Amino acid sequence: MTSPLSKTALAALILILLGCTLLSSWRITLTAKYKHVSWIQVFIYCGQHFGPLLGQLLFNIVVCLALFLFGQGFALLAGISTIIGLNIGFTHYFININ
Repeated sequence: MTSPLSKTALAALILILLGCTLLSSWRITLTAKYKHVSWIQVFIYCGQHFGPLLGQLLFNIVVCLALFLFGQGFALLAGISTIIGLNIGFTHYFININ
């Protein structure tokens, strides 16, 4: 895991994980509010509200970096549940005020 290619792959996988977590949290919250929401509707809704989505992504990156300061094991164990909880809380708040 010391080559530049492996570090790039790790960063890409982390960004993909964050993206999937973001879209899933938006879909969970939209489904709770509107009963049934397809993935296409989630993409459209996220495109209409790109500012909060981008802010949420940047916030997730900062949280990931902060968790990695405590060690990779801590980031793995506590980070996943923390990020999922923060994302669902943020999207629930944002969607309910709009």
